[in-house]
Amino acid sequence: MSQSPYQPYEPQPPYRQEPYQQGPYQQGPYQQHPYQEGPYPGAGYGPATPPAHGHDRASADASSAATLSIIFGVVGIVLLPILAPLAVWQANKAEKLGTPATAGKVLGWVGVALLVVYLLLAVLLVVFLANLDLSGVY
Repeated sequence: MSQSPYQPYEPQPPYRQEPYQQGPYQQGPYQQHPYQEGPYPGAGYGPATPPAHGHDRASADASSAATLSIIFGVVGIVLLPILAPLAVWQANKAEKLGTPATAGKVLGWVGVALLVVYLLLAVLLVVFLANLDLSGVY
C-alpha cells in the first residue's frame, strides 16, 4: 500500500460499456414505443369524481346496520338471546337505507324465537318450583 490512510483515494476512470453488438441471430435495438399512446396518460379512464356527501354517509350507515344485525343475530342465538330483537331492528334499518340484510333478519328472528322459548321455560320452572311440596322433606 503506497497511499497513506489519511490521503483520499484517487478517482477511478468511469466505467466504459461497449456499444451494442449484433450477433448473427440477434435482432437490432428495441423500438421505444411500438404502439401509439393516447392523448394523455390513462386515456381510457375518466376523471375520478368523489361520491356525494349525503349518499356516502347513508351507504356507510346502511352497511354498518347490516353488519350489526348479523353480529347481534349471532350473539343473540349463541350467548344472549336478549340481543336478538336488536338484530331485527338493525336489519330493518339497513333495508330502509337500501342495503339487504336478510342474514341478520333471519338470525334475529331465530334468536327471538329462542328468547320466547327460554322465557316460557323460565315461567314453567318458576311455576313448578312454586307448586313443589317441600313439607315432607324435613
